[in-house]
Amino acid sequence: MNADDLTTDQARLIRERLSPTLGYLTRLRERMDRTGFVAGDPVYRLVDQANDRLHALTVELHYRSVRSGVGRPS
Repeated sequence: MNADDLTTDQARLIRERLSPTLGYLTRLRERMDRTGFVAGDPVYRLVDQANDRLHALTVELHYRSVRSGVGRPS
């Protein structure tokens, strides 16, 4: 099995489950910015990377959940 085997409903459900975590990571990174975390701090870097990667995953799942097949090869 690979990502192409996911149904649009499966992709949508996974994205919906991940969205609250993405929101949390986004707010956490914003709080870290406001409180003055140094960009080179190991925890800040990991939060930043996790946020970016989870965002990329939810975008990919969104495209896979669209019935018209946006972003999929013909």
